[in-house]
Amino acid sequence: MDAIISIGKIINEILLSNTIDEKRLKRNQVMQLFKEADLVKIMPIVVKLNTALELQEAIDSYIVHDNNAAVDNLNNSFSNLKDLLLNDTKAA
Repeated sequence: MDAIISIGKIINEILLSNTIDEKRLKRNQVMQLFKEADLVKIMPIVVKLNTALELQEAIDSYIVHDNNAAVDNLNNSFSNLKDLLLNDTKAA
């Protein structure tokens, strides 16, 4: 649960960032937090890799395009991640 909150805060910081370097630094922080989350460690490898790829692609798309569609894509990716981790929390 803490990982979800931290990732959400950093994604908001990415959306508020002005420089590409700052956005990339924060993207790396998000990916590191995702990989270190307790529930991610026990996730099937295919789910873990697909989720990580989707999240990273959404952040990279926002960094490159910085438009409303990229923001929506990033928000949807985070929402999917949150749902996945919260559902795993309920199952555990």
